[in-house]
Amino acid sequence: VDTELRQTVGEQAFSLVTQNAERLDEDLRNALQSLVALSKAIPLEKLNDPFLLEKDLRNRPVALLMFDDLFVNRPDGSMLVDVPARGRRGTSFAEYERFQLAVATRKPQFGKPVRGPVTGAPYLAINVPILDSRGEVAAVLTGAFDLSRPNLLGKLAAAHIGKTGSFALFTRDRTIVVSPASKRIMTQGAPPGTSKYFDRAMAGEEAWEEDANSDGVR
Repeated sequence: VDTELRQTVGEQAFSLVTQNAERLDEDLRNALQSLVALSKAIPLEKLNDPFLLEKDLRNRPVALLMFDDLFVNRPDGSMLVDVPARGRRGTSFAEYERFQLAVATRKPQFGKPVRGPVTGAPYLAINVPILDSRGEVAAVLTGAFDLSRPNLLGKLAAAHIGKTGSFALFTRDRTIVVSPASKRIMTQGAPPGTSKYFDRAMAGEEAWEEDANSDGVR
């Protein structure tokens, strides 16, 4: 009976995780499409006037509801506008690999999780090039999710499986992006060899298994 019960519970949990993963995929695709549409709607002449550019972004309610922060940066990475304004203008995105890739490829890029250089908050960003009439990169529009807030990513941390179960989200390099324990966000998950089931998950295997977490709780 115990074996049958574990099998049933395991399959139900796997189904719930799969549903949430598919929903998150769809939400991120929608966020990307919204940001691409906004990048095409921003008048190029406003890139030369930060005041008008900020005013334009503040009048984009869909994007402001979807993202915690919007940035417009020059191709060299220097920031033109941040909405809402948090004292970040003049800082640079040049060091971020995925920002560089967005400029080089002229295609949208999901960034790796980073901490904001001014606020220190953990962010996951989408970088979308704004192209001029010749197809060259005139600027880069970035929409960012604050991983400590209840946005489309953060709300996953507040979700529960039963009374004590919860969700966590990791990148391929095992960085924790979403966790009910906020202090663990941007830290590393279990190193290779610590958990066979986690190693298989990181390798792309989809299945369910019963094991203890990093705190030894099953």
